[in-house]
Formats: sequence, C-alpha cells, structure tokens
Amino acid sequence: MDTAPPRVSVVLTTHNRSRWMSEALASVLNQTWRDFEVLVVDDASTDDTREVVRAVDDPRVRYLRNERNLRLPASRNRGIREARGEWVAFLDDDDAWLPEKLEKQIAVVGRGAADLGLVYTGSVMVDRVSGKIHYTWLPAKRGDLSEVLRDGNCLGPGGSTALARKTSLERAGLFDEDLRYGEDYDLWIRLASAASFDFVAEPLIRCGIHPSGMTRSWVNWAAAMEPLLRKHEGYFGRQMRSEYLVAIGISRCMSGEMGAGRRAFLRAISLSPLTKRPLVHFLLSLGGQRFYAYARLRREDRRFGTASASEART
Repeated sequence: MDTAPPRVSVVLTTHNRSRWMSEALASVLNQTWRDFEVLVVDDASTDDTREVVRAVDDPRVRYLRNERNLRLPASRNRGIREARGEWVAFLDDDDAWLPEKLEKQIAVVGRGAADLGLVYTGSVMVDRVSGKIHYTWLPAKRGDLSEVLRDGNCLGPGGSTALARKTSLERAGLFDEDLRYGEDYDLWIRLASAASFDFVAEPLIRCGIHPSGMTRSWVNWAAAMEPLLRKHEGYFGRQMRSEYLVAIGISRCMSGEMGAGRRAFLRAISLSPLTKRPLVHFLLSLGGQRFYAYARLRREDRRFGTASASEART
C-alpha cells in the first residue's frame, strides 16, 4: 500500500560538490519537522556524489541523476516535477539549514492566507574556506510583493531560503531554464503576480560563499540583471530600468569591462535623460577602471561615510 505523500519535498541540487553536499543533506535529515522527502538531483557530477547519497540509510531520500549537465534551473525543475509534497523547499549543495527551518516555515503556512505561495527566511553568509561570517541577512517584506519586487530581489541571496507551494510554482511556470543567473528573482516576480509571500524573521540557513567566485560577483550580478530587464521590460518601466542599467554599468566597470559599462550608462541616459546619476557615472567611466573605482568609492564615502581613501585605492 502506498504511503501518504509527505507535506514537504526538498529539492537538493548538486554538481561535483559531494564534500559539501553531504553536509547539506545532513542538515535536512536533522530537521525537527520530519514529514518530508528529499530529492537529490545530481547534475551529471563526476565525483562520488552517487556513493555519498546511497550510503545514507533513509527511505525518504531519493536520488535522481541527470545524464548530462543541465544546470541549476533545469535540475530544480526536475525535482519539482517529481516532488510528491504539497510544499517544495530548495537547497543548493553548498548551503545548509538550521534544524528548525522547516518547522518554523510550516508554522507560518498554518496561519497563512489562502493565497500564500511562498515562505522565506533570513540567512547567514559564510566563507566556505575560512568559515568567516560575512554578514547576516534578514527578511522584511511580506504579503503582496508584485510591486515590491520591482525594487530588487527582497527574498535575499539564492533559493535555499524558500518554501513554496507546488501548485503556485507550477502556475508560475517553474524556473526559466534559459537563464544562467537570476533564475530565482525571475520566478519570484512571476509567482508574486498570483500568490502572497510571508517570512520567518530569523537566519535559518548558512549560505556558502566561495572566495574563488567572489571576484566575479560584479560580473555575475550584471549577467543576471541584463536578461531579466529584457524579459520583464514592461514590468520594470523606464525609470526603474534606467536605475538598474546604472547598477549594471557600475558592475561592469568595477569588473574592468569599461566598454560594456559605458554602454549600460548610455542606455540608462536614453531611458531617463533628465536624471543626473547615469551621466555622472558615464563621465567617470571615461577615466578608466582605476580612476572610476577610486572616484566611485570617494563619492560613496562622502554620501554615507562607508569608504576610506585607503579602501578606494585598494
């Protein structure tokens, strides 16, 4: 006889990170909320991920392997499609949950509105090599986020904080498999058009930061936002698109891609010609990367007191 479906399906996606994936999987199995299944979606890894998963003696764990690398959005979508639970949680292989994460999210579900589609939590950003905590992020936005998300991804970094209703994900169209970055933000925008959001105001995941990838953080953010602006052109509007293009231009210039940065500033100017900020950044970019970085940090220092001259030179 078939058992009743679990309340929660956890989609754990992994690719060649078995040493961290085992910690991520353990953090799920150690949850105080016990009514769940775990779908480990192995994105064609070449390490010992299969053996690590099969060594876990727990019938709630299911192993799914992609025969070729499909990337994160497609792997998550496979997990969603095979999930048996009413609610779906996501966990990347370099993140880990605190033991009460699911229990506290399910408590919010229990008192939530009928249209509740997603519950998210705060997170602690941790250096995967040194163990240093970079910062703690806490949520602040709930309810109808269809307008709020225009101002940015208020659900925080990554998708490991989210617990989403499966039917809401399906109606929103799942993750866009054509996006290389920003697939979380894209899905939240679509999901918010028909569902409300809520949160647990605690940092209930440890989100891994990799020093080798931090140097590309500017590039990755710009790479995420450029296709999102094209896809959601009508959603963001001219002024908001101009503001995002300035941020993209800053990202490109700070990573040394001065030509791409200037083009973003010029596009921002064309969308909002009476706004001073894109023109200022375009003119600063003409001085080259070192001058731009120094001038930008000095401007931030004057505005917020957040950067010193020595930091700017660095």
